Amino acid sequence: MNELEAQQLAEKILALDDRVIVAGVVDQKGDVIGGKLNESQKSSFSNDIKDWEETGSRAAVIMGTVRASDKLLSDIESIVFIRKDSKQLLTWIPEKQITVAAIFPKSIDGWILSQKIRHMFGLE
Repeated sequence: MNELEAQQLAEKILALDDRVIVAGVVDQKGDVIGGKLNESQKSSFSNDIKDWEETGSRAAVIMGTVRASDKLLSDIESIVFIRKDSKQLLTWIPEKQITVAAIFPKSIDGWILSQKIRHMFGLE
């Protein structure tokens, strides 16, 4: 996936719910391929993808670790982190070999957002 495709994907994720603060795409190595910041959040978050690199690397490590099948339970599709004032969602997209990340207010149901993202890729 190239940067333009990742940018367009991030825009589609933001369009799923106008309360999503930021959306990004991370490859398996932890490199942020692209992302988009909700225009209403520009004062709260950096719009520079370089500033997202550390978070992207952590997201790839976390998703790679939990994706390892334990053969007892079903595979992990998404992870929701509860932060002090927000939530962060990581969703693995196997066909593209990417992790899609979104940060959103605690009032949004992470499972529902995950299902919407997975539906975008025909994973339901």
